Amino acid sequence: MEKEFLTSARLDCDYYRQDALKALSILHQQERWKCQPVKKVCSAIFNFGAYAQYNIVEFLPKQDDRVPFVTVSEINQPFVDESHLRYVSPEVHGHLKKSQCSPQDVLLSIAGTIGLVGIVPKHLSPLNSNQDLAKLRFLSEIVDPYFAVAFLISHYGQIQLSREAAGAVLKHLYLYNIGTIQITVAAREIQEAIGSLIRKAERLKELAETSHLAANRLLEEFLTWPISLPEENAGFVALGDSTAARLDAKFYLPAYLQIIRHVRQLPSGWQPLSQVLDGVYNGAEVREFVEVGRPYLCVKNIDRGELDVRGAPRILAETVIPEKALIKAGDVLVVRTGSLGQAAFVRSIDEQMGAAISSHFIRLVVRDLSDGPIIAAFLNSGIGRLLQDQIAYGAVQPQISQDEVGAIPVPKWPQNLKGTVSEAHSRWRDYLDESETLVTKATNAVESLIAGTLNERELLAGVAGIEPWLEAHPSPYASK
Repeated sequence: MEKEFLTSARLDCDYYRQDALKALSILHQQERWKCQPVKKVCSAIFNFGAYAQYNIVEFLPKQDDRVPFVTVSEINQPFVDESHLRYVSPEVHGHLKKSQCSPQDVLLSIAGTIGLVGIVPKHLSPLNSNQDLAKLRFLSEIVDPYFAVAFLISHYGQIQLSREAAGAVLKHLYLYNIGTIQITVAAREIQEAIGSLIRKAERLKELAETSHLAANRLLEEFLTWPISLPEENAGFVALGDSTAARLDAKFYLPAYLQIIRHVRQLPSGWQPLSQVLDGVYNGAEVREFVEVGRPYLCVKNIDRGELDVRGAPRILAETVIPEKALIKAGDVLVVRTGSLGQAAFVRSIDEQMGAAISSHFIRLVVRDLSDGPIIAAFLNSGIGRLLQDQIAYGAVQPQISQDEVGAIPVPKWPQNLKGTVSEAHSRWRDYLDESETLVTKATNAVESLIAGTLNERELLAGVAGIEPWLEAHPSPYASK
């Protein structure tokens, strides 16, 4: 062990792990580029301040004059997940000065899950944050903030963040620890080249969100959602509302009955979901997980209709999985227990990864593959979630029976609406895939740079078209 890595301030074993010391040694032995402590290339490293200040935080519904508030839960590495942000009043934001964020600040989780990284986009201002996030304000003339993000999420960044965390029970990363993190300071053109990959990935995420919102807006306009509730006689149970399978009062709540009647009165007509399906199946229960193997989709791998197959836990490839629990292109997956009201369409690229689904999913085999995206979008809509909530049963943990899913009333979709929603859905998922690929390229470039194997000419040639692309695809938030 090299003497420079020894310190009397840290006697814990994890601090001297061989893989961490090896990474530090490689960083310090770079021939072309020097390392600098983060504190020397930042104008500020700060966080929330006194924890007692959190008592004044009160989350409010989104309004134009309210300020978004980010926590660790909204860090979708290496970006901020704006779809789940909560909001505080301008007065609370003004009081919490130490936690105010600026565009291109790098947010870093310092408690709970250590080392999550997200950069604040230019349009997200003002923005506030909680006590579990540190803010790193890089000196842009020395380090490109987008290059810094790529470095921090790379192997060399993550292993240092993990090493610097301290605590016997719950790990915590202190500000003075963050300042000691070593970062490679490469030539400006190399930093900007790698950073441009993250910049394009960020823009693709913005375009993806725009496509997603456009599809949802079209669907809600068609459904004339939200509808006015309640209406006269909304609590009256008509003959067509009742079923011998359900005698519980919750099933016949006025809000649910009115939603069903609303769908049945749509001008395009309606049909039971079962009419457009060839099968309804549950997933399989597996308890043993491995590092490398078959993706095993759990509830956490679905969010707002997006299916995260790459991020799914792995099970042994030789584990016997029934055919019914293997996803196929065109399927719609529906969460049946836990976080109800979520559905996702399975694409060909998802099927190619050979994923299996857990028993917390219902797999809908759609007869006409072109129906899949709009069925998933409908089940994720306000009306769709209420219809799933209606058929859910269970006092402790509500769940959906696969036998009752088929009875959910769905509209008969106009062909033009089905095509438009499908195209918007496809753009959304394609943008997200490309964004994820670019982030991986950026981290790989950082690691190759440090290892001395980066082909700089090839990198510069590969990113030459990014700036023109960014100009041709302006941020949808630019005018806000």
